[in-house]
Amino acid sequence: MEGFGLVGAGGFIAIETAVSRPADVANALAVAMIAAGTGVLLAWLARALARLRGWARTPTVVLQVLFLTVGVPLVAGGQAMFGLPVLVLAGTVLYLLFTPESRLALG
Repeated sequence: MEGFGLVGAGGFIAIETAVSRPADVANALAVAMIAAGTGVLLAWLARALARLRGWARTPTVVLQVLFLTVGVPLVAGGQAMFGLPVLVLAGTVLYLLFTPESRLALG
């Protein structure tokens, strides 16, 4: 879910950059590429986790912790409508990755 959302956000930013006049085109395109790339990575990791590949757990945890470090300043800075979904998704994924059942399944 997060992966597809990030790919969509990256695509939206790229299209928005093409049809409008951003202050810094290179920065906008870099953000679009980073968002889309992270989305592809998350989708790939989600597929690996669905196939019970234990190696995928650690990079997924690292990415979710990074998402927490994005969500907290957004909420603190008055952008709760963007920060809260990031925090809820990251917290939920982290919780699910550390349940006894998933730890047992992922070895």
